[in-house]
Amino acid sequence: MYVGRTAMYIPIHGISTETYFPDVLKLPHEMLELLQLCWSASDEGEMEGRPYMGTTRPWQVLAWATTRYGVLRAYVTSVTLTREGASTSIRITARSWKQKWSKAEAIDLIASHLGRGEWAPLFTAWLGDGETRWCEVLRGKHRLVIAAKEPWRLGHGISSKEAVVATGKEAFVKLREAAGIYGELLDLLKAHKRIVVKLATDDAFRAAFKQKTRKRSIDVL
Repeated sequence: MYVGRTAMYIPIHGISTETYFPDVLKLPHEMLELLQLCWSASDEGEMEGRPYMGTTRPWQVLAWATTRYGVLRAYVTSVTLTREGASTSIRITARSWKQKWSKAEAIDLIASHLGRGEWAPLFTAWLGDGETRWCEVLRGKHRLVIAAKEPWRLGHGISSKEAVVATGKEAFVKLREAAGIYGELLDLLKAHKRIVVKLATDDAFRAAFKQKTRKRSIDVL
């Protein structure tokens, strides 16, 4: 156990389970492979040749598992306690799949697909490593920012770890259209990065969000 000034970190050992996750979306092979490609380029890792995901976000577990369905091995690795609450770190290995791409290869392929006008891979990469914030979108600043070790591979580097891949509202429209049924899943999961896309593309949703935010501010005051 580690106790810091603002958090308590508790490592956990020996808690794991194996389960089977069904193919719930029935995606065409081409679309499924594009989504897998982008998880490989972002948050997905590799362990003994198998893809794995480590995260504290429940929505991300399910969003990733739909693209790596089959036999999954899940481990609870730690719990972090803060003033805002508790978060559980989970690592899941997809036993039914082999990793096809290295991180660098996946990023290069995404850039290649984007150059041909294919936005589906970028959508999943942005789910994993996107840095665009809803407050920027509400101010009319439309930038698709992705964190990467070598940002120049994806777009215009704005720091040593971030790249602007596209700008303008139209970029977010393309991102939303590329998601297809996968976007509907993220709506059900209430994924916060999906909310950013909707704020940029849906005027009614943005107006309702602003009104809700104002009410919360008044309640706090």
